[in-house]
Amino acid sequence: GGWAVCWIGEVVSISKKPDTKGRLTVKLVSAKLGGVWQEIDQLVQIVPKNKEDFVTVGAIISSQSIFRQFAAPLNPSQFDYRSYMNKQGILISSFTNSVQYRSFKASIFSYSYLLREKISRSYKQMGIQERELAVLNALILGNKSQLSQNQKSSFAQAGAMHVLAVSGLHVGIIYLLFSLLFSAFPSKRWVEAFKTVLLLSIIWLYAFLTGPSPSVMRASIMFSFILFGRGLGRNSIVINSVAASSFLILLFDPGSLFAVGFQLSYSAVLGILLIHPILSQWWNPKNLILHKIWSISIVSIAATLSTLPF
Repeated sequence: GGWAVCWIGEVVSISKKPDTKGRLTVKLVSAKLGGVWQEIDQLVQIVPKNKEDFVTVGAIISSQSIFRQFAAPLNPSQFDYRSYMNKQGILISSFTNSVQYRSFKASIFSYSYLLREKISRSYKQMGIQERELAVLNALILGNKSQLSQNQKSSFAQAGAMHVLAVSGLHVGIIYLLFSLLFSAFPSKRWVEAFKTVLLLSIIWLYAFLTGPSPSVMRASIMFSFILFGRGLGRNSIVINSVAASSFLILLFDPGSLFAVGFQLSYSAVLGILLIHPILSQWWNPKNLILHKIWSISIVSIAATLSTLPF
């Protein structure tokens, strides 16, 4: 069963998957309940019938839909999709024949989406084919929605699925690359302050370009604390920076605590910070190559041990 509702809402995210129907996550702003329009604040999942109805993040749209709750799992130990969506604050969904575009609400997230779409179109204009385009969008922009199931399976079987996920590694590469470039600047107080502001700007521009996933936000906030500490002439404790980043993320989005990506991301980092020093004491090879191999190996072991419970 379900109930028919006339509604107006803002598109907050779009998922266009090649193998399945695309989906819109819409934040309702008003709905006609009991014959009266009322203000409402609720996330819903909309599955439009027509591809033309996929507008843009920030679009204000309206429609009349049959809203339904997500189906409960039918078998024991089956993945509970309803619980998964409810933890993201999405309680109901609807297949909609058509939606009407009303206006556009400008925000940093809507402009971030438009910029990602523009970059993706420029890749296509360069002659990059669909399969390669999907991988490039995942690697650079963090958009994995264009990957087919076959591509995902291929990367998963090769053990390289993590390469496609824009994460703290990408933010770290950006940080190290620009830190190296800026190291040529003279070491004066005003120059250091300028470098700090410039590095912070670059890190956060990249974070919002790729979409604020937990791993990217964690790394961005953590590097921000490190940069602020250096700007003040102090060395920050990394584990405090990690704790502060998790606190800020949960302050604005408490539901992130139940997201698997958040749990794995923070457990992996904490494992590396806490377990890596213990494992490194077991053996300290004098050979430089062996030392590097051992160091990388125990990082992987530490991350695996800490994420194993999840």
